[in-house]
Amino acid sequence: MSAQLFGRKWVWVVVGIAWLAASVSSAVLYFVAASPSGHADLLQGLLLNGLVWAYWVALGPLIVWITRRIPIRPPRSVNLGAHAAVAMACAAVHAVGLVLLAKAVGYGQGETFTTAWLGVMSTAAIPDFFLYSAIVAAITAVDAAEETRRRETQAAVLSAELSAARLDALLLQLQPHFVLNTLNTVAILIREAAPTDALNVVLDLGALLQSMLSKTGQQEHTLAEEIAFLRRYLNIEQVRFADRLQTALEFEDGLGSAAVPRYVLQPIVENALRHGIARSESPGTVAIAAWRTDGRLWLRVTDSGPGLPPDVERGIGLANVQRRLTHLYDTNCALAIDRDASGNTAATIWLPYRLLAEDE
Repeated sequence: MSAQLFGRKWVWVVVGIAWLAASVSSAVLYFVAASPSGHADLLQGLLLNGLVWAYWVALGPLIVWITRRIPIRPPRSVNLGAHAAVAMACAAVHAVGLVLLAKAVGYGQGETFTTAWLGVMSTAAIPDFFLYSAIVAAITAVDAAEETRRRETQAAVLSAELSAARLDALLLQLQPHFVLNTLNTVAILIREAAPTDALNVVLDLGALLQSMLSKTGQQEHTLAEEIAFLRRYLNIEQVRFADRLQTALEFEDGLGSAAVPRYVLQPIVENALRHGIARSESPGTVAIAAWRTDGRLWLRVTDSGPGLPPDVERGIGLANVQRRLTHLYDTNCALAIDRDASGNTAATIWLPYRLLAEDE
């Protein structure tokens, strides 16, 4: 664990700057005071004070190890008492080193070691105690920040995984719903003694299923892929509706690589066919358009039928579309159903304009 903290370059940069600042400031004070020979010696002050502060640098990994094994958390009384004992032990050892260093350069030659050590302890123990406490507090703060960051990252990953799982579930709901409706078309064709048309529908359905089952886990594809899928789907529906269905597709140039949710338009087109064309006695038109304005991609499906029933938005198709849009783009999207100036039912989506690949 200590290697996890002290293995980071920025920690050593901070420690080095603190050591240098402490050494220089202490040496300046030493320089102001006279040396034993009566002369000020800045070089000797830098050397001695560098050694004095290097003690705490060397103790750093040990203090990290102790702090993480005796963390400052309940029961605090026990942990604080243990750290107080360790702090005093560090101060005592530090005092031994200071006495030996002082005698090596000519200080306190007339004093016994014990007397000199007690003298150092009386003046340095309290500063050392607070220095140790400051180091422990810094380590605790860094560890707490790292733990918070780790939990936030973990929460973000879990949230993303949950969102992806929900999106996959919504997409999986679409597939059997779409397949069931297509198989109903096949059944109708068989009852109407149109085996060739039924076979063509089955072949188109196979191509669509191959497209849907590829790229599993991918929530978006290009608008060009979405339109290619819709064309196959409309080929199937054209067999069922025959001359009663006309289609119109109008797309602004350069939008082929725009990112859209996979099969976002198919449920809307299906609703237009079911509640618009199928409910109308006369031929009708389903128009699909796409354009871009102000960083938004707009998609619209319009049908000339009698309109949607009031509760249609609670159905599987449009409800899934709304939920998928919200999961993918949060509030930066919308799905609205209304009537245009000609009285046609229009379902309009807007979402952020973004490219999945370079336009060809």
